[in-house]
Amino acid sequence: MSGSRYLGRPVRRLEDERYLRGRAIFTDDIALPGALYLALVRSPYPHAEITTVDWSPAARLPGFVTALSGRDLADWLAPFPVPPQSAGVRPQRRYPRAVDRVRFVGEGVVAVVATSRSAAEDAAAEVLVEYRELAAVIDPEAALAPDAPRPHPD
Repeated sequence: MSGSRYLGRPVRRLEDERYLRGRAIFTDDIALPGALYLALVRSPYPHAEITTVDWSPAARLPGFVTALSGRDLADWLAPFPVPPQSAGVRPQRRYPRAVDRVRFVGEGVVAVVATSRSAAEDAAAEVLVEYRELAAVIDPEAALAPDAPRPHPD
């Protein structure tokens, strides 16, 4: 081990200076001509049915390109591939956005596309989503009860 260049010895970090001096380049620093930006409208509820989605107010804003709900995506896409399941566990149909029901706070409901990051965020703030809040369980022990609310009814 005494002949090792790295084991048991401090290794000088070479990348720190560019970060500390503000010279590092991140993905968000790269601007491509004609690129579009995406912002998500996220669920404020841990468990709810999505009753209506209206993005017509967002469509009136400058820079708005389109908006896609989970229902729109489910009509075009197959669900995510299901990994091999343990015995007795039923696979769930999962899509990139919530379809008909949200199952956690922050779950994506609508994807808004616009010509700039600020336009996408402004448009996302204008999307109107109505929910019917459902009971949620936050305690794992309570979730085992036979009468506990089920995020996946099937």
